[in-house]
This record gives sequence, C-alpha cells and structure tokens, in this order.
Amino acid sequence: MFRIICLLIGYGFGMIQTSYIIGKMSGIDIREHGSKNAGFTNTNRVLGIKKGAIVFVVDVAKAMLAFAFATFVYNGMFAREFAWGFGCLEGADCLYYGVVDAFRIIPRVCSPMRSTAYAGGTFFASRYIIPGLWAGLGAILGHCFPFYLDFKGGKGVACVLGVIIMLDWRIMVFSFAIGLFVVATTRFISLASLLITLSVPILLFVFRYLRFIIDPIDGVGFWILRHAEEIWITAAICIIIWYLHRENIKRLWAGTENQFSFKRKSA
Repeated sequence: MFRIICLLIGYGFGMIQTSYIIGKMSGIDIREHGSKNAGFTNTNRVLGIKKGAIVFVVDVAKAMLAFAFATFVYNGMFAREFAWGFGCLEGADCLYYGVVDAFRIIPRVCSPMRSTAYAGGTFFASRYIIPGLWAGLGAILGHCFPFYLDFKGGKGVACVLGVIIMLDWRIMVFSFAIGLFVVATTRFISLASLLITLSVPILLFVFRYLRFIIDPIDGVGFWILRHAEEIWITAAICIIIWYLHRENIKRLWAGTENQFSFKRKSA
C-alpha cells in the first residue's frame, strides 16, 4: 500500500507542468510549437533560455520534493518493514541482519535502528530510499502523463535528474559526468538523457546493491545482492525514458537529430 501512496504523492508533484504554465503565460501552448514536447529543451528552443531555465529548475525540484516528502512520511514505517521483511546489513540502522550460509539465511540481532526524518544517499543519513524512489517514479509519470492535459506532458528527464540527486551522491557524480561529457562533445541532449538514465540502474547495482560482507563471528567473507527493488524501479524509469525518446533514437540513428543550442529558434 505504501508503494501506491508514494506513487500518488509523486504523481501529484509531477503534474505541476511547468513548461505548459510558462507557455500559457507567454500566450502559447508549448505542445503546439517546436518539437511539441512540454519540457526544458523545447521551451528553450521556443521561448528562450531564461524561461527554459525556469522550467528545468522547477522540474528538477518537484522530483526532489516528491522524493523528500514521501520518505519523510514513510521512513520509520518502511525501515521496519524492510528490516523484518528482507533483512538488512546496515549495522546500527537495522533490527537484524541475515548471514547467507549454504542457501539459508541466519538472522542475527544487532543494535536498535535509528529513526531519521529523511532517506536519501546524497544529502541525508538514512539509506532507506525506496519510498522516495517510488515517489520519484510517480513524479516522472505525473510529468510525462498528466491526466488534465490528456496525458500529454514532457519526457521526464529533468525529473529523473531530481531523483538522481536524491538517490546517491556517487551515482549523481558519475551519471551527470556522463551527461555533461556527451552534451559537450555531441550537443545531443537526447543522447545524454538516454545514457544518464541507462547508467543509473547499473551504477546503483555497483554502489548500493552488490556487497562483500565479512561475518563478524566466524570471519568468513561472501558476496551478497541486496535492495533488488531499487534496481527494478530505476530500470522501469530507464524504460519509460527510452520509450518516450523513441523518435529521438530514430533520428540519432539516422543522423537527423537536433543539436542543443542556447539560441532561441525563430518562429
């Protein structure tokens, strides 16, 4: 149930359709101009960099706020559910951990779990990020498919960046570096967006999912795979973004994709 509620929380934040609002304030429906996409890149091309920057900042921020709000509401409840349901290997942040031994899990008690107000790997102490990830997914869905605009919104990249910022600072550094390098060398925003979203589940697997643990009792070391739900959520986000960029992929393949420019296109 908390997953559905977090999705709805995120969807509510995501429906703040910044480019559509900015377009209406400028006397146009942004979805009828340029690439007809309600996002930062099209706003920049049609209305200029200043209004495009406003769209970009707000769209990033709404995903961050959705992530923070959901984890603020559900952190305590979810942390207990996670610890008892799947086991945990976070030391003082869990109720118990399980040692894998010949295909069986042996629960062992550790120190009491600390309660924190937020959960995120970049700015906050707790590592319980799944409520925020579900809200982030909801924000992306709300941005891309707002019901009051006939489910025609943007492509969700700025919201993805907001989720990454809240997710883990290491993932943020590596994925953003990939995106900046691609934009600097090719000026293809779409290609950078595709590679950033593809890198997130891969980096999440490396930094947060795969662990080498040494049993403090017998000193035996072993590899474990944990927090699989995080991988599936970010993989789902990647699939959504790639699907929404399917026309961009075709143009990239054909060599006809538009390159990014700070200059406003003439009407």
